[in-house]
Amino acid sequence: MRRLFLLLLIVINVQIFAQKLNTRGEKVVSSVCIDGYNVLGEVEEHVDIYFTYDDSMQLVKAVRVISTYGDEYKDVLNKDINGDINRISYFNGKKSFDYQYVYKTNEKGLIQSKTKKGDAAMFIFDYVYDCDRLVQISHKIRYKSGREWVKGGRDDMSYICFDYIDNNCYWDKMWSALDVNDIRRYYNTDMHYDNCSYSDIVNDTNINPNLFMYMGICWYICLDMHEFELATEWCGLKSMNIVNRCSSFEIEALKDNKGNLVELKEFGKSGRIYRRVKLFYVY
Repeated sequence: MRRLFLLLLIVINVQIFAQKLNTRGEKVVSSVCIDGYNVLGEVEEHVDIYFTYDDSMQLVKAVRVISTYGDEYKDVLNKDINGDINRISYFNGKKSFDYQYVYKTNEKGLIQSKTKKGDAAMFIFDYVYDCDRLVQISHKIRYKSGREWVKGGRDDMSYICFDYIDNNCYWDKMWSALDVNDIRRYYNTDMHYDNCSYSDIVNDTNINPNLFMYMGICWYICLDMHEFELATEWCGLKSMNIVNRCSSFEIEALKDNKGNLVELKEFGKSGRIYRRVKLFYVY
Protein backbone atom coordinates (compact mmCIF):
# COMPACT_ATOMS: atom_id res chain seq x y z
CA MET A 1 0.00 0.00 0.00
CA ARG A 2 2.83 2.38 0.88
CA ARG A 3 4.59 1.67 -2.43
CA LEU A 4 1.34 2.27 -4.32
CA PHE A 5 0.89 5.57 -2.50
CA LEU A 6 4.45 6.68 -3.33
CA LEU A 7 4.03 5.67 -6.96
CA LEU A 8 0.78 7.62 -7.18
CA LEU A 9 2.47 10.64 -5.59
CA ILE A 10 5.30 10.50 -8.13
CA VAL A 11 2.84 10.32 -11.04
CA ILE A 12 0.90 13.31 -9.70
CA ASN A 13 4.10 15.35 -9.25
CA VAL A 14 5.26 14.52 -12.77
CA GLN A 15 1.92 15.62 -14.18
CA ILE A 16 1.93 18.85 -12.19
CA PHE A 17 5.46 19.84 -13.12
CA ALA A 18 5.49 18.50 -16.69
CA GLN A 19 6.16 21.07 -19.36
CA LYS A 20 3.03 22.05 -21.26
CA LEU A 21 2.64 21.51 -25.01
CA ASN A 22 -0.16 22.78 -27.22
CA THR A 23 -2.14 20.71 -29.73
CA ARG A 24 0.59 21.35 -32.33
CA GLY A 25 3.24 19.84 -30.06
CA GLU A 26 4.91 23.20 -29.43
CA LYS A 27 6.36 24.22 -26.07
CA VAL A 28 4.12 26.87 -24.55
CA VAL A 29 5.80 30.12 -23.49
CA SER A 30 4.42 31.81 -20.37
CA SER A 31 6.38 35.06 -20.58
CA VAL A 32 9.16 36.89 -22.37
CA CYS A 33 11.59 39.38 -20.84
CA ILE A 34 13.40 41.80 -23.17
CA ASP A 35 16.19 44.24 -22.30
CA GLY A 36 17.45 46.84 -24.76
CA TYR A 37 20.92 48.31 -24.10
CA ASN A 38 22.44 51.70 -24.91
CA VAL A 39 26.02 52.35 -26.06
CA LEU A 40 27.21 52.27 -22.42
CA GLY A 41 25.83 48.77 -21.94
CA GLU A 42 23.04 50.03 -19.70
CA VAL A 43 19.44 48.88 -19.95
CA GLU A 44 17.42 51.75 -21.39
CA GLU A 45 14.28 49.80 -22.24
CA HIS A 46 12.72 46.85 -20.44
CA VAL A 47 9.79 44.87 -21.85
CA ASP A 48 7.76 42.13 -20.19
CA ILE A 49 5.25 40.08 -22.19
CA TYR A 50 2.86 37.70 -20.43
CA PHE A 51 0.72 35.02 -22.06
CA THR A 52 -2.43 33.33 -20.72
CA TYR A 53 -3.90 30.13 -22.17
CA ASP A 54 -7.10 28.13 -21.92
CA ASP A 55 -7.23 24.48 -20.83
CA SER A 56 -6.20 23.31 -24.33
CA MET A 57 -3.16 25.62 -24.27
CA GLN A 58 -4.58 28.04 -26.85
CA LEU A 59 -3.61 31.69 -26.38
CA VAL A 60 -6.45 33.80 -24.96
CA LYS A 61 -4.61 36.80 -23.48
CA ALA A 62 -1.37 38.67 -24.13
CA VAL A 63 -0.03 41.56 -22.06
CA ARG A 64 2.97 43.74 -22.93
CA VAL A 65 4.53 46.18 -20.47
CA ILE A 66 7.22 48.57 -21.73
CA SER A 67 9.32 50.52 -19.23
CA THR A 68 11.51 53.23 -20.72
CA TYR A 69 12.84 56.59 -19.52
CA GLY A 70 10.65 56.47 -16.41
CA ASP A 71 7.39 55.83 -18.29
CA GLU A 72 5.33 52.66 -18.54
CA TYR A 73 3.23 51.61 -21.52
CA LYS A 74 0.90 48.63 -21.16
CA ASP A 75 -1.19 46.85 -23.79
CA VAL A 76 -3.69 44.12 -22.89
CA LEU A 77 -5.15 41.89 -25.62
CA ASN A 78 -7.99 39.50 -24.79
CA LYS A 79 -9.55 36.91 -27.08
CA ASP A 80 -13.16 36.10 -26.20
CA ILE A 81 -15.06 32.86 -26.76
CA ASN A 82 -16.16 34.09 -30.19
CA GLY A 83 -12.54 34.56 -31.28
CA ASP A 84 -12.74 38.36 -31.23
CA ILE A 85 -9.71 40.24 -29.91
CA ASN A 86 -10.14 43.29 -27.68
CA ARG A 87 -7.34 45.67 -26.79
CA ILE A 88 -6.92 48.13 -23.92
CA SER A 89 -3.88 50.40 -23.57
CA TYR A 90 -2.50 52.14 -20.48
CA PHE A 91 0.05 54.88 -19.92
CA ASN A 92 1.62 55.11 -16.46
CA GLY A 93 -1.24 53.11 -14.98
CA LYS A 94 -4.06 55.12 -16.54
CA LYS A 95 -6.22 53.98 -19.41
CA SER A 96 -5.14 55.55 -22.68
CA PHE A 97 -7.68 56.76 -25.24
CA ASP A 98 -5.18 57.84 -27.90
CA TYR A 99 -6.24 55.01 -30.19
CA GLN A 100 -9.17 52.64 -30.57
CA TYR A 101 -8.39 49.17 -31.92
CA VAL A 102 -10.69 46.84 -33.83
CA TYR A 103 -9.48 43.33 -34.71
CA LYS A 104 -11.11 40.82 -37.03
CA THR A 105 -10.11 37.16 -37.12
CA ASN A 106 -10.72 34.42 -39.65
CA GLU A 107 -12.22 30.97 -39.08
CA LYS A 108 -8.79 29.67 -37.99
CA GLY A 109 -8.51 32.33 -35.29
CA LEU A 110 -5.78 34.24 -37.15
CA ILE A 111 -5.88 38.03 -37.28
CA GLN A 112 -7.38 39.06 -40.61
CA SER A 113 -7.42 42.82 -40.15
CA LYS A 114 -6.74 45.50 -37.59
CA THR A 115 -7.91 49.12 -37.45
CA LYS A 116 -6.07 51.61 -35.28
CA LYS A 117 -8.11 54.82 -35.05
CA GLY A 118 -6.95 58.10 -33.52
CA ASP A 119 -8.45 61.58 -33.47
CA ALA A 120 -6.89 62.69 -36.76
CA ALA A 121 -5.66 59.54 -38.47
CA MET A 122 -6.74 55.95 -38.92
CA PHE A 123 -4.40 53.05 -39.76
CA ILE A 124 -5.81 49.95 -41.45
CA PHE A 125 -3.86 46.68 -41.61
CA ASP A 126 -4.96 43.75 -43.76
CA TYR A 127 -3.35 40.32 -43.35
CA VAL A 128 -3.10 37.81 -46.21
CA TYR A 129 -2.44 34.12 -45.51
CA ASP A 130 -1.45 31.13 -47.59
CA CYS A 131 -1.97 27.79 -45.85
CA ASP A 132 -2.18 29.65 -42.52
CA ARG A 133 1.16 31.38 -43.14
CA LEU A 134 1.25 35.16 -43.19
CA VAL A 135 2.47 36.23 -46.64
CA GLN A 136 1.52 39.91 -46.82
CA ILE A 137 0.44 42.87 -44.73
CA SER A 138 -0.96 45.99 -46.34
CA HIS A 139 -1.07 49.24 -44.40
CA LYS A 140 -3.45 52.06 -45.36
CA ILE A 141 -3.70 55.51 -43.82
CA ARG A 142 -6.86 57.63 -43.71
CA TYR A 143 -7.10 61.18 -42.38
CA LYS A 144 -10.04 62.92 -40.70
CA SER A 145 -11.74 65.56 -42.83
CA GLY A 146 -14.90 66.73 -41.15
CA ARG A 147 -16.93 63.58 -40.60
CA GLU A 148 -15.20 61.63 -43.34
CA TRP A 149 -12.01 59.58 -43.48
CA VAL A 150 -10.08 60.41 -46.66
CA LYS A 151 -6.85 59.44 -48.38
CA GLY A 152 -3.75 61.53 -47.77
CA GLY A 153 -1.88 63.50 -50.40
CA ARG A 154 1.37 61.56 -49.94
CA ASP A 155 2.11 57.85 -49.92
CA ASP A 156 -1.10 56.23 -48.87
CA MET A 157 -0.25 52.54 -48.73
CA SER A 158 2.59 50.39 -47.54
CA TYR A 159 3.15 46.72 -48.18
CA ILE A 160 5.37 44.04 -46.82
CA CYS A 161 5.58 40.56 -48.34
CA PHE A 162 6.91 37.51 -46.55
CA ASP A 163 8.48 34.49 -48.16
CA TYR A 164 9.42 31.15 -46.62
CA ILE A 165 12.53 29.16 -47.48
CA ASP A 166 13.03 25.84 -45.65
CA ASN A 167 10.13 26.90 -43.39
CA ASN A 168 11.94 30.06 -42.32
CA CYS A 169 10.46 33.50 -42.86
CA TYR A 170 12.09 36.36 -44.76
CA TRP A 171 10.81 39.87 -45.37
CA ASP A 172 10.81 39.49 -49.13
CA LYS A 173 9.61 42.90 -50.33
CA MET A 174 8.62 46.14 -48.72
CA TRP A 175 7.42 49.28 -50.41
CA SER A 176 5.35 52.39 -49.93
CA ALA A 177 3.04 53.50 -52.71
CA LEU A 178 -0.23 55.15 -53.66
CA ASP A 179 -1.33 51.72 -54.84
CA VAL A 180 0.25 48.33 -55.37
CA ASN A 181 1.04 49.13 -59.04
CA ASP A 182 2.63 52.49 -58.29
CA ILE A 183 5.79 51.78 -56.33
CA ARG A 184 7.27 54.96 -54.89
CA ARG A 185 9.80 53.74 -52.36
CA TYR A 186 11.41 50.35 -51.95
CA TYR A 187 13.01 49.24 -48.71
CA ASN A 188 15.80 46.69 -48.55
CA THR A 189 14.89 45.03 -45.29
CA ASP A 190 17.31 43.60 -42.76
CA MET A 191 15.50 40.28 -42.98
CA HIS A 192 15.88 39.94 -46.76
CA TYR A 193 17.49 36.77 -48.15
CA ASP A 194 20.84 38.45 -48.78
CA ASN A 195 21.05 39.97 -45.30
CA CYS A 196 19.90 37.16 -43.07
CA SER A 197 20.70 33.55 -42.18
CA TYR A 198 19.18 31.01 -39.83
CA SER A 199 20.93 28.67 -37.40
CA ASP A 200 20.36 24.94 -36.92
CA ILE A 201 18.61 25.65 -33.63
CA VAL A 202 14.97 24.67 -33.98
CA ASN A 203 12.28 26.99 -32.69
CA ASP A 204 10.05 24.48 -30.92
CA THR A 205 8.01 27.14 -29.08
CA ASN A 206 4.56 28.51 -29.90
CA ILE A 207 5.91 32.04 -30.60
CA ASN A 208 8.40 33.63 -32.99
CA PRO A 209 11.18 34.99 -30.74
CA ASN A 210 13.09 36.26 -33.79
CA LEU A 211 10.68 39.21 -33.91
CA PHE A 212 11.88 40.47 -30.53
CA MET A 213 15.35 41.15 -31.89
CA TYR A 214 16.60 44.72 -32.46
CA MET A 215 17.29 43.97 -36.13
CA GLY A 216 13.56 43.99 -36.80
CA ILE A 217 13.40 47.74 -36.15
CA CYS A 218 13.72 48.59 -39.88
CA TRP A 219 10.31 47.32 -40.90
CA TYR A 220 8.77 48.15 -37.54
CA ILE A 221 9.44 51.84 -38.19
CA CYS A 222 8.70 51.86 -41.92
CA LEU A 223 5.27 50.30 -41.60
CA ASP A 224 4.24 51.18 -38.05
CA MET A 225 3.83 47.46 -37.33
CA HIS A 226 5.47 47.45 -33.93
CA GLU A 227 2.71 45.22 -32.59
CA PHE A 228 3.77 42.28 -30.49
CA GLU A 229 0.84 40.10 -31.56
CA LEU A 230 2.79 39.40 -34.76
CA ALA A 231 5.06 37.15 -32.70
CA THR A 232 2.16 35.12 -31.30
CA GLU A 233 0.10 32.23 -32.64
CA TRP A 234 -2.60 34.75 -33.58
CA CYS A 235 -0.51 35.55 -36.68
CA GLY A 236 1.01 32.94 -38.96
CA LEU A 237 4.46 34.54 -38.95
CA LYS A 238 6.50 31.59 -37.70
CA SER A 239 9.98 30.35 -38.52
CA MET A 240 11.26 26.83 -37.89
CA ASN A 241 14.71 28.02 -36.80
CA ILE A 242 16.33 30.82 -34.84
CA VAL A 243 18.12 33.61 -36.69
CA ASN A 244 21.91 33.70 -36.16
CA ARG A 245 22.84 36.61 -38.45
CA CYS A 246 20.89 39.58 -39.68
CA SER A 247 22.54 42.48 -41.50
CA SER A 248 25.34 43.62 -39.16
CA PHE A 249 23.92 41.80 -36.13
CA GLU A 250 24.88 38.41 -34.71
CA ILE A 251 22.40 36.46 -32.58
CA GLU A 252 23.45 33.92 -29.98
CA ALA A 253 20.87 31.41 -28.76
CA LEU A 254 21.15 29.56 -25.45
CA LYS A 255 19.33 26.43 -24.25
CA ASP A 256 19.00 24.95 -20.78
CA ASN A 257 19.77 21.34 -19.79
CA LYS A 258 16.23 20.33 -20.83
CA GLY A 259 16.75 21.58 -24.36
CA ASN A 260 14.52 24.61 -23.89
CA LEU A 261 15.38 27.82 -25.70
CA VAL A 262 15.83 30.22 -22.79
CA GLU A 263 17.82 33.21 -24.06
CA LEU A 264 18.72 35.14 -27.19
CA LYS A 265 21.47 37.76 -27.23
CA GLU A 266 22.05 40.15 -30.09
CA PHE A 267 25.44 41.74 -30.78
CA GLY A 268 26.76 44.31 -33.24
CA LYS A 269 29.99 44.00 -35.21
CA SER A 270 31.95 45.65 -32.41
CA GLY A 271 30.69 43.06 -29.92
CA ARG A 272 28.31 45.55 -28.31
CA ILE A 273 25.16 43.92 -26.97
CA TYR A 274 21.96 45.45 -28.28
CA ARG A 275 19.27 43.20 -26.90
CA ARG A 276 18.73 40.25 -24.58
CA VAL A 277 15.56 38.14 -24.73
CA LYS A 278 14.65 35.57 -22.07
CA LEU A 279 11.90 32.98 -22.44
CA PHE A 280 9.94 31.26 -19.67
CA TYR A 281 7.61 28.28 -20.05
CA VAL A 282 4.32 26.91 -18.79
CA TYR A 283 4.55 23.88 -16.46
